[in-house]
Amino acid sequence: RVARIARHLAEACGIHGEHLDKVEIAGLLHDIGKLRVPEDIIDKPGSLTREERAYVMRHSYDTGHILRKVFPEQPIADWASMHHENLLGTGYPYHRPATDIPPEARLIAVADIFQALSQERPYRGHMAKAEVMARLDVLSTQGRIDPDMVRLLHAQLDPCYALAVD
Repeated sequence: RVARIARHLAEACGIHGEHLDKVEIAGLLHDIGKLRVPEDIIDKPGSLTREERAYVMRHSYDTGHILRKVFPEQPIADWASMHHENLLGTGYPYHRPATDIPPEARLIAVADIFQALSQERPYRGHMAKAEVMARLDVLSTQGRIDPDMVRLLHAQLDPCYALAVD
């Protein structure tokens, strides 16, 4: 679903052709590193321990490591592995400043957060569109995620929400 939302938003930005395909591939594979995270941690209904959280946080690094081997000399690995970076430089796994986070990674990050909040999870129910967007607006105001991507999502809210919950 993240890949479909990312592709939709990328098209709305005017991205097309092979570049658009690469954004979709990065969105599709952004969590491939979670294959190294034990299922009992992924499906845990309660709070994670410090050790469990470290396992989960490592998935972004593992995603980049895997995808650099599959797509050498392509930006796909960077875009996918940076989906938990934030514009304050406090994200993970690389703690990149805003200037080092490409627009495609910013777009995938927003698509990922949007999709995660829109769907039911083991630890909480799904959220309505307005609640999801309110959360994204707060993250944008805090400087964590790209406000341009959030504005784009607002403009594409109905089709993106349909992609997130179908």
